[in-house]
Amino acid sequence: MNDLQFGLVFVVTCLIGLVTPPVGIILFMTSSIAGVKLEPLSVAVFPFVIWMVAVVMLMVFVPSLTLWLPKLIGF
Repeated sequence: MNDLQFGLVFVVTCLIGLVTPPVGIILFMTSSIAGVKLEPLSVAVFPFVIWMVAVVMLMVFVPSLTLWLPKLIGF
C-alpha cells in the first residue's frame, strides 16, 4: 500500500469513527447544536455511514481510484 493511499484511508476511517457511536464526537455535537436526540440522528446518519464504508472499501481494493490525481501531477 502506498503511503499516500494509507494516509487517505486512515483519514476517511477516522471520519467514520467520529460520526458513528459510541465515540461519535461529531454526532454528539450535531445533536446538541440542532437540539435533536441522538437516536433519531443516528438513524438518519446510518445510510451515509454505509456509503462511507463502501468508499473506504473501494479505496483499499482499487487503489488507482485514489492515486490517479497525485500521479497526474507527479507526486
